[in-house]
Amino acid sequence: MRRRTLLVATLPAPALAQGNAGLPLRGPDGWLFAPWERPDRMDLRGMSRVAAVFREVAAMLGQAGIRPGFLLVPAKARVHRDSLPPGMAFTAEGERRYAAMLAELRPGFPLLPDLEALFAAARRTWPAEGM
Repeated sequence: MRRRTLLVATLPAPALAQGNAGLPLRGPDGWLFAPWERPDRMDLRGMSRVAAVFREVAAMLGQAGIRPGFLLVPAKARVHRDSLPPGMAFTAEGERRYAAMLAELRPGFPLLPDLEALFAAARRTWPAEGM
């Protein structure tokens, strides 16, 4: 039997757990951020539940002969924190969110890359204008 590979990119856990209610955050120079990216209102409580759903999906796909791979993409607010609305800052939970979700997913997906460091490095080399 030929194995197939499926790559799945996902939003951070709180985005899935909290939905997308609310208005976008408006940063300087027209920057917009999804409401679930509020760095001052992040909650890590649902993260284990969301990671369990990903593991269930992977198991179902595996039974069908599909080997999934996951990418956890850092939130735009994390990568572009310099463009958040003035006075808005990450809480301690907000700072830990990405690493905590990686830690939840890695046991089931050992090849899960850490994209936060890659995105941060790319952000430092890109000009702020024209993005």
